[in-house]
Amino acid sequence: EKVQTEYKAMIDALRSQSPSLRFVHVTPPLVYSTASYEGNAAKMKVGQWMKDTFKGTDVIFDLQALEANDGSCQQSNVWRICPDNRNSSADPSDVNGIDTSDGQGHIGKKAGQRISKALLMSIYNAGR
Repeated sequence: EKVQTEYKAMIDALRSQSPSLRFVHVTPPLVYSTASYEGNAAKMKVGQWMKDTFKGTDVIFDLQALEANDGSCQQSNVWRICPDNRNSSADPSDVNGIDTSDGQGHIGKKAGQRISKALLMSIYNAGR
């Protein structure tokens, strides 16, 4: 809850300086592993909080939904980055190479191109 409280305070302070400004909030990125110490469940809670808290005023870029193909990739009800979106030998990143541990969640080049287009659309929608 500390993250949520501090994040909301930061947004409120920025909004007080520019009341007409709309923000693009990005849900926290997932990793492949769903082990509790990796944090996907906690990240999902923060993402849902963002959607509930800011949906009426701002744009929410749901990175988690894109990474997990709207929840089709999950384990024990915890979403994770889908293998087809993950940095792999089939879709390596130019920057990060290939993910070698389940605790990583880098996006592959093709998935990154698709997801970046969605991010640009979210930024565009914030300006409307």
